[in-house]
Amino acid sequence: MRPTVIYRFGACELDETAGELRRDGQVVAIQPKPLALLRVLIGERHRIVATDELLDRLWPDEAVTPNSLTRAVSVARVAIGDSGRSGMLRSYTRRGYRFHGDVVEIEPAVPGAAGEASSTVAPEAMPFVGRSEVLAELRALWDGTCRGRPGLAVVAGPAGVGKTRLTEALEAEVDGRGGLVLRGRALEAEGEPAFWVWAQMLRALHGVDPDALAVPGLADTGELLPLMPELRVEEPGPAASLPEEQRRFVFFDAVAQALRGAATRRPLLVLFEDLHWADAASLRLLEHLAFELEGASVMVVATVRDPANLPDDPSVRTRAVLARNQRLVNLVLSRLAPGEVEELVERLLGRPRPDLARTLHRRTDGLPLFLREACRGLGEGGAADAALAGDLALPRVDWVKEALAGLGEACGKLLGAASAVGREFSLPHAAAAAEIARDEALDLLDDAVRAGVLEAPPESPTRYAFVHDLFREAAYETLAPSARARTHLRIAHHLEKQHAGDEDRVIAELALHHHRALAVGDPERALACASAAAGRAFEAHAYEQAAVHGRQALAALDHAEGAPPDQRLAILLELGEAARLASERRARRRYLGEALDLARRLDRPQDFAIAAIGLCDLAEWGARDDIGRAAVVEALERLVDAPPELEARLLTRLGYLDAVLDRESSEKVLRRAAELTRELGESDALEEVLYALHLVLGGPDGLDERLAILDELRGTAAAARDPVASVTAVLDVAGDRLQLGELDDALALRREADTMAGTPPHPRTIWNRRVFDTGLALLEGRLDEVEGRIEEAFALGRRIEHPYAQGCLNAHRTHLHAQRVEREALVESLEPALAASQGPTHWVRARMSQALHALGDRARAERVYEEALADGLLAIPRNLRWVVTLTELAHSAADLGDAERAPEFIETLGPLAHHHAILPMVVCYGGPVAWALGRLYAVLGDTEEALDHHEAALVAVGRLGAKPAEAHLRIGYAKLLREHGKAREAREHLIRAAALASDLGAPELERVATESAG
Repeated sequence: MRPTVIYRFGACELDETAGELRRDGQVVAIQPKPLALLRVLIGERHRIVATDELLDRLWPDEAVTPNSLTRAVSVARVAIGDSGRSGMLRSYTRRGYRFHGDVVEIEPAVPGAAGEASSTVAPEAMPFVGRSEVLAELRALWDGTCRGRPGLAVVAGPAGVGKTRLTEALEAEVDGRGGLVLRGRALEAEGEPAFWVWAQMLRALHGVDPDALAVPGLADTGELLPLMPELRVEEPGPAASLPEEQRRFVFFDAVAQALRGAATRRPLLVLFEDLHWADAASLRLLEHLAFELEGASVMVVATVRDPANLPDDPSVRTRAVLARNQRLVNLVLSRLAPGEVEELVERLLGRPRPDLARTLHRRTDGLPLFLREACRGLGEGGAADAALAGDLALPRVDWVKEALAGLGEACGKLLGAASAVGREFSLPHAAAAAEIARDEALDLLDDAVRAGVLEAPPESPTRYAFVHDLFREAAYETLAPSARARTHLRIAHHLEKQHAGDEDRVIAELALHHHRALAVGDPERALACASAAAGRAFEAHAYEQAAVHGRQALAALDHAEGAPPDQRLAILLELGEAARLASERRARRRYLGEALDLARRLDRPQDFAIAAIGLCDLAEWGARDDIGRAAVVEALERLVDAPPELEARLLTRLGYLDAVLDRESSEKVLRRAAELTRELGESDALEEVLYALHLVLGGPDGLDERLAILDELRGTAAAARDPVASVTAVLDVAGDRLQLGELDDALALRREADTMAGTPPHPRTIWNRRVFDTGLALLEGRLDEVEGRIEEAFALGRRIEHPYAQGCLNAHRTHLHAQRVEREALVESLEPALAASQGPTHWVRARMSQALHALGDRARAERVYEEALADGLLAIPRNLRWVVTLTELAHSAADLGDAERAPEFIETLGPLAHHHAILPMVVCYGGPVAWALGRLYAVLGDTEEALDHHEAALVAVGRLGAKPAEAHLRIGYAKLLREHGKAREAREHLIRAAALASDLGAPELERVATESAG
């Protein structure tokens, strides 16, 4: 017979022996039925107790209505000071009631017995201590989410520190406040199906709000159908026919829309547990959602082991991406401090025991999981005093290993086999993996449950789960390498038998277990499973997961005897394509580099050409790539009687890569490639070569032809597979229009880029447009929003691994510092770029020279200026950066009074006096060319020309709406006017400049203008 106990919860105690309820130490008057109700719900707190069951147990021989139960619940809530729905006694519509809260069961002390009152502490009964500040931060985030401000938090900490316990406490609060909680937990490593975590959450959403998933693109792109058959549609929508480059992003966008839609009805808490185990595809979707839920009442909380200690942990990248989100709250859980352990012991035993708390802290190092294990037996016959008695002789204890060691050899063998299955497993699966009978396994698993190593969900009699990953990992470590391989092979065979005829459902798991069994298994079977899993991942557009299985396939080939080398080459090419589609630049180049080496050894010229083409990405804005160029040249040499489409694509890349080396040669190659592709009529190839040609023609001499090329690109964009090149060209030409001062045309082209990008657009086109828009905001003086735009663009640029993501960030920050006259910050931001060997190196030196001069360091300003002009003006490439570069160098010449070079600058820039200096794509604006010319004429003492050019510059900058440049220009113009006796006119310009600076939110610029005005 179960002994009577005292239930302690919150400020209350329910004493079964005395039949009374006490609150804050005082007896509470309560009627028998509400008291009995409390006793039932607390005793059955692990489940929802049905309404009918409660009526039968409280009124066994009476005919009462549910209203009697409702009144009893109401009285009980008042008695314990409960807050109703968000408190401890919670109602579940049409189901029943359940008690929520920490409960400690205390057996009344037996008279004369030594030691403490007995308290057998179940894992779920451990008081929640030491996390009040962290929980308060999460609660504040949720408050903002309920007001339409999405929340984002990462909870990190070592294994066993209580991350899940914290999220459970948050979940209880959110649930009590009417929010909807979607929880997804990653499975271990590579055996997890792609998007598994999100399938869990979306399945839960479908259960409570089926309409939320009725979003175009969620089902017909195919990602979730294997995991959520209920999403199947009879007629696939238009998303099913989109190119590979777009379909996954349609799916990502559809998930965002589903969450947004559901959040309009109830605020959502999305709990993503164990980032370190998650598949890379699920992590990419998390990265997308973190930046695409603005304005939605959705809060995302992710937990991650820190340090993860996992090889190639994909969550490292994800955490870096999330860190660029300005809303991110990073929370780190540490081990409990001695004072927190004292609070825990006091709440468990009912009175302070600082001596025992110190002992527990010393032995467990304050790790909550170890504390829970240590406290499991505190109430057993004076165990508290026994623990204290052995204090100083006992070192810190690894309670996980200790718990496993106490279970015996047979149970340890079974748990080792079960750990190879995963954190969650079934009885038949574990028994088969351990090669023992099911009835024997059942008894052994019961022992592990009683020891607190496993938990058995009551709703599934054959399912088990390790209480914590640390238990699973420790059990797995007990297996010798040979035993691990054989265990994984048995698991694979069990899966094959269990899913005969339908292996596709578990193909990712089969691939994992055959991969880990390669030492003793069948390499051909492992290769078949890995290849099938990779194909399935491609179909689901989980390209990162396809790469995982591709690597498994390569490992299987290493174990297979006589495997044909061309099979490895095919896998490497597929891995390169997977990395391209996943926007993983470094991985793409690694795989295709290996493919090039192998194709060269096998003398496979066409495969070599395919690898060389894939190595060079035309979306990289002409980044110098010596390795890629060498591969393209070799591919052209190897191809004899090459298919024209391969030759055209190779020539396009050669011309593209030569643009930064030899513009004249590049232009010839690209014109030849354009001829070839026009004859072929192949839209994708034609779009590529037109984009590359337009890039090479950048600069003041190619403006008209670039506009003509854009007209032709408009015709190819609709039929092309990937619109990134066309969108980039449109934005480039928009920059051309800004250079000519044609603001309306530039804005019209910017709108055209949105249309051309499609819906939903590829992330690369989103990034290109964000970069352009950030520069436009700087030009127009919307400085208050620029910092956020800079960070958003950089976060996306890092996600797609664009080689100029960091460069664009630096350029925009540099320009922002310059606009605000933040001189020290400007020099600091330019300093690292001085060492760059490619990119806008002359522009950087010109800006640095100006910044150093403004700080008063004339000597260094002159050195940097001379470095930029070491080879003369004619050596500066006359490309798309030429106008802005020479304009900035002209300003440097004016700063330093370089009268010797001023005539050459004037002669070179004079024909372009009506142009504006625009650093392309990032749209860093250097003002009208006329302004720099006016300053140079002032250096030469030609006052009339200097004043005329300043006046022309003011008109030009006003038409462009470039308020920061106008403020700087007026300050410089005022100085010139004063030098020529026009003080009143100068003061008017300074007053106007100060007003502009005030409107812009640039206090230092305002101060300079105000002080100059006197």
